[in-house]
Amino acid sequence: MGLGEGLRGGGAVGGHMSPSRGTVGHSRLDSLQLTMPTHAPLRPTASASVSPGRVLASLRISLGTIWAAAACLLGLWLISLALLDADLAVVAESQTPSPASPASFGLVGGVALFAMGQFVFVTVVADRVCPAARRLITYPVHLVLAAVYLLGLLYLVLSAVGLLNGPIKG
Repeated sequence: MGLGEGLRGGGAVGGHMSPSRGTVGHSRLDSLQLTMPTHAPLRPTASASVSPGRVLASLRISLGTIWAAAACLLGLWLISLALLDADLAVVAESQTPSPASPASFGLVGGVALFAMGQFVFVTVVADRVCPAARRLITYPVHLVLAAVYLLGLLYLVLSAVGLLNGPIKG
């Protein structure tokens, strides 16, 4: 008995003993022809191909995320500097900073930048990634972020031109 015969049912290893005849028979697996199916070479389908629309959407989402993250981080940095400056001014002068002080200017500018970053992310990225989000939830978020951003920008402009408690004194 050769090496392959035991696996193909030629011996007791691959086959089974027939109780009626006492001979070695073939197993069910031997009767199946296990062949590899031949397929045509795989080609990308229309859904798997990269279309210019998908590339532009991915680019828009990536740039929107970077822009929003940069605005949020810059806003948080301005807030931290303003709070540190306000703490130092209060300790040094033993008085509260005025609304037109650099500390309040930095604080409002930081909050406005942070709100702008969040607004950009919500409008440019989140609305495209999750288009099925309920408008009942997303519209108030858009409105609040836009209001904070625009009111902060208005405060900064009015402070810069001196219409709000006089010009900024540094």
